[in-house]
Amino acid sequence: MNKKYLMILTVLIAVIALIGMSSMVGAAQNHPGFAYVFTNDGVNAINLNNHHVKTEGDHWKQQCTGEGLDQVCEAIPRSSWPDNANNTDKKIIWANFGSGVFALDSKTMKFTKILTGSTSGNWAIQMPNGLETYVAARKPAQEYLQIDADPKSPNFAQIIASVPIPFIPSRLQPGQLGPGPCDAAITSDGKHIWEPDVWHDTVTRIDTSAAAGGFGIGTQYLTDRLVECPGGTTRRVSPFMTTVSLDDRYVFVENLEGGGGTGTESVIDISVPNAPQEIIRFVQSPLFSTMPRGGTCPEYTSVTPPLTGKVVFLDTTTGAEIEVKGGLGRGPLSDEFTKDNKYNFMINSRSDDITVVDMATLSIICTVPFASPTPPPPAGYGASTGDWDMNGEEFLVNLRRTNEVGVITYDDS
Repeated sequence: MNKKYLMILTVLIAVIALIGMSSMVGAAQNHPGFAYVFTNDGVNAINLNNHHVKTEGDHWKQQCTGEGLDQVCEAIPRSSWPDNANNTDKKIIWANFGSGVFALDSKTMKFTKILTGSTSGNWAIQMPNGLETYVAARKPAQEYLQIDADPKSPNFAQIIASVPIPFIPSRLQPGQLGPGPCDAAITSDGKHIWEPDVWHDTVTRIDTSAAAGGFGIGTQYLTDRLVECPGGTTRRVSPFMTTVSLDDRYVFVENLEGGGGTGTESVIDISVPNAPQEIIRFVQSPLFSTMPRGGTCPEYTSVTPPLTGKVVFLDTTTGAEIEVKGGLGRGPLSDEFTKDNKYNFMINSRSDDITVVDMATLSIICTVPFASPTPPPPAGYGASTGDWDMNGEEFLVNLRRTNEVGVITYDDS
């Protein structure tokens, strides 16, 4: 392939083998040359110079706080979604577990604080200044939490504010009582958080700026489903993960849309924060090349011929055209941008590969496959998350199917 567009993308080595244990990759933001992998057996530090794995520190199996009759013990699940992209003090890693979040000292690999609550489903994001952590607390709270993340503060790891996520009852997924805030992405200036509402088909902007009165709801963008099924049955968009481009121009959104581990990817223009607009919906090919909105409702993989030309559908709120582009892998679960913001890497759990998007053209240019079994792993159990080393040269992707971490080298010189 053309080096200009393919760069050098090579799966180098699987560096972790923990039988029966899943892992999540955390950014190597704390020590030069190290990345951190969270498993249900503890924290593993990967030396990026030789890919050796160092296992030590606290274990997830059961974490206890307090003493005597006040002691509370909680089992921590097998995987976590760590956040330390904005870790300015290079010491504390924030991550979620079943009913709360925890702060981990990256030098000692020990928990420093555990914040529990009555919610299930928590996704943490740290402010660029490193002094606050925000958490999408889903069930039953349906709200966003602001946590003091300054280790020197007397209120460290305490909730200092919360805001409920608004919703329209008629838009809720049947059986759900709230919008389902899920994940978060923050702009480089720390003023805006973009979070997906998986049960409400919305992407909500949370404003953190003092000029707007502090922590509060800004804009809520209503996403449109790509197709309607006969008899009024609809395929929901179900946005569940977000990542903001490094120039704060776009937010990429993973959608569960399609069912069966297919999924789609939305690109929303957020250059005007008060007027977000989806401009592209990435899908698998072949798909919808001849299907009108409101037409038949086949599975995504059953439509032929391959997607060609420009296919659009309308945003029913704004009337704007949203272009449909093919080439996406199956089951997009998360994404990250290269440190130069030239490319976006979409990690696909169902097809066990990475879809690479050229940010200059917002087009898919290649796919980087991982070794995949036959039949494919169930949705959500293949490649799932990834993050960069400090120099932006190696991209680590956890491969939950084989309990390994794949390392991809990036070189656009």
